[in-house]
Amino acid sequence: MYSKIEKLEANQVTIQADIKELKINQEHIAKKIDAIADQVASLTEFKTETINRLDKIADDLDFIKHKGLQNKKEIFLLKKNFKSSLRPFVSTVSV
Repeated sequence: MYSKIEKLEANQVTIQADIKELKINQEHIAKKIDAIADQVASLTEFKTETINRLDKIADDLDFIKHKGLQNKKEIFLLKKNFKSSLRPFVSTVSV
């Protein structure tokens, strides 16, 4: 009977050591999860900022394209008006 008690005590010591190791591993896992949560938060913030900046760049490019087309139209109209204003002079010089 005494040997059964010794075996139980030995098993209890082993179980306690295992529980202690599990607690330590649980703490390490909790720290890793906290680190991952912090990284995810940082990456989410970075993603949001990047999307906002890209949206602004896209808006700027759209505006630049629009202004470029407006400028081309104005240049076309200026050339057209300039040519039509030169016609009376060209007609008199030809005669």
